[in-house]
Amino acid sequence: WESGVNSKHKGDTPMADKRKVYTPEFKLAAVKMITDQKLSVAEVARRLGVTENRLHDWKKALATKGVDAFPGSGHLTPQEEE
Repeated sequence: WESGVNSKHKGDTPMADKRKVYTPEFKLAAVKMITDQKLSVAEVARRLGVTENRLHDWKKALATKGVDAFPGSGHLTPQEEE
């Protein structure tokens, strides 16, 4: 019996090489789908192709840090610049 899950195929690259980077705008839009549009985390995850855990992390970050939650790739938050 072969499920194909976790199977290695020739030519596969490690997942570390395929790390996806999401823009702050994408993260904010994803969280708004949950909070403003009242969609479930599972539904938003399916629609956007991200994991539910990642959405929970983004939602939590936005709730605790507000607009500073997603400073962007390589940019310092205002607190870090001081």
